[in-house]
Amino acid sequence: GPNSQHKMDGLYAVAFAKTEVGVVGCTSRDTNVYIWDSETGQPLKKLSGHKGEVNGIDFHTSQSVMCTASDDKSVIIWDFKEGMTLRELNKHDAEVYGCRFLGEEHQYFVASCSFDQKVRIWDMRDKNVVATLARAHSKDIIGIDYWSESRLLATGGDDGIVAIWDARRSWQLRRSYSATQDSEVKRVAFSSATGLLAAACSTGTVLVSD
Repeated sequence: GPNSQHKMDGLYAVAFAKTEVGVVGCTSRDTNVYIWDSETGQPLKKLSGHKGEVNGIDFHTSQSVMCTASDDKSVIIWDFKEGMTLRELNKHDAEVYGCRFLGEEHQYFVASCSFDQKVRIWDMRDKNVVATLARAHSKDIIGIDYWSESRLLATGGDDGIVAIWDARRSWQLRRSYSATQDSEVKRVAFSSATGLLAAACSTGTVLVSD
């Protein structure tokens, strides 16, 4: 059919654009990123640039820009309207699983988490690493989210640890805790309304904390 060239081989992550109504980005096992019109169901773009499976995606709050994280150890910054690569951030030493833009207060910054047990904060203008956050996790870091109101970044890992980093204090580790015993933390998500943090665990439980 007409959409056959946009058929995705394994869907890994999905996110809505924040600047374009109805635009959805999807990442795939087939190394591509797909942009869809959710209202019509029509494909808009197929973006090629990664050399490994694409694990994570996020959209900027005010620009026509998105970031994607991949097994090829990189984060790519895209202009999703033009369908072009803007920057490739490639200083991680292992697969990158998640990425997040850091709000209007840090409008040029993006955070990424990796199997190298580190979180990196990038300035996407010059590709410099602004901060490397380490020593909180002892295994792969899988989950990442940011809450703009409190300037807090949360990460979760296969070590079962949830770590909270404070942007107002130069990304210092504010606190860390074990989510559940003998469990891996696969995703973390802040509530934009309350600031509560949910951690999805491999045991099938979700831990909600403030």
